[in-house]
Parts: sequence; C-alpha cells; structure tokens
Amino acid sequence: MNLKEIVLGSLHKEEGALIAHTIKDNPKQIRELIDIARLNHKKAWRAAWLLDNVNDLSPQFVRPLVPAIIELLTPTLPDGHKRHFLKIIALHPLPKDIPGDLINYCFDWLNDLTVPIAVRVNAMQFIFHATSRYPELKQELQLTIETHLEHGSAGFKSRGGKILKALI
Repeated sequence: MNLKEIVLGSLHKEEGALIAHTIKDNPKQIRELIDIARLNHKKAWRAAWLLDNVNDLSPQFVRPLVPAIIELLTPTLPDGHKRHFLKIIALHPLPKDIPGDLINYCFDWLNDLTVPIAVRVNAMQFIFHATSRYPELKQELQLTIETHLEHGSAGFKSRGGKILKALI
C-alpha cells in the first residue's frame, strides 16, 4: 500500500477509517503520516486526520510522535492540521520540553475569532493540559475563556465551561 498516494488521492471518510485500522499497529506507516503532513499539498491535512484516527485506536504508537507533532504546530500550518494535531497532543502526557512559542500560538488561535472553532477549542484544551505543568497559565486561560464565552459557539461554551470549572 502506497500510503502517500492514498492520502493525497481521492480518500473518503469510510476509506480513512479502514486505513486507520490497517496501519494502527504499524509504527513505520504511522510515522509516514507525519512526513505526508509536512508536504505542501492541499490534501496533506488528511494525514493529520488519519493520525488522529490512529491515535483513537492505538495511542501508544502515536505517543512517541508527539514531539514531532509539536514541532509542526506553527502559525503557518493549515487549520486542518492544527485541529487534529492539537487534539492529539492534548490527549497525551506533556513532553519534557514544550516550546513557549507553542503556548503563545495556542493563545493567539484561541483569541482569534477568524480561526475555525475546532482549532480554538483544541488550543484551549491544550493550554488547559499545559497548566498542569505551568500553573501560572491558569489565570490567563480563565480570563481568555471568560472573554469569549458569552459569544462563543455551543462547542466553545461547552468545553470552555468544563475547563473553567476545572480551573476554579
């Protein structure tokens, strides 16, 4: 199976689920998804989506890739990538070193109303996850959520409310 051709071809949701099940126990192919996600291709976000699906099935094989995923999370990364990568890293133990830039990017994405809601919510979740190591972020996160909660989407209000309860 040529994973790159499949991911960048005409991949559908049902096929993606099947592929995730097929490669979920193959660390080499799981790592290949990171390489595909790095490509400058309009469909490269599908690699992040597949990695998210594999993470749901076999998180133990995705966990070693968290540092590589963190390296990819920059402001220039397409929103589809950010959505899935933020979700993945928020579900795993924090690596020893979290770049301060990543936390700043997450606050930027959380505050930017033009950023898709799924990216904003996953950025919020990651920051909350990071407060376990960096408790000094709690107050800023709380104020940021409270600022956006009233006019947020249902998903933002739901996640934001849960995080606020946990912060207080």
